Amino acid sequence: MSIFDSEHFDGILADVPCSGLGVLRRKPEIKHFITPEDIDQLVSLQAQILESCSKVLKVNGWLVYSTCTLNKKENEKAN
Repeated sequence: MSIFDSEHFDGILADVPCSGLGVLRRKPEIKHFITPEDIDQLVSLQAQILESCSKVLKVNGWLVYSTCTLNKKENEKAN
């Protein structure tokens, strides 16, 4: 049970954990440590976060989904 179970919000900012591939210029070492499996796990976690957000978002509310990556798997594809 969450403290938000009985509360609904007008808006939610979901700054979800991501692969970090969008900051390769500043952190080039990331590409040596991240695996496709890591990205798959992140995508699953992101989906869980979005699903949780949808349960506490008011009808006609707004949701901002934010990551630091341009990876299509993390930002554009639906599961």
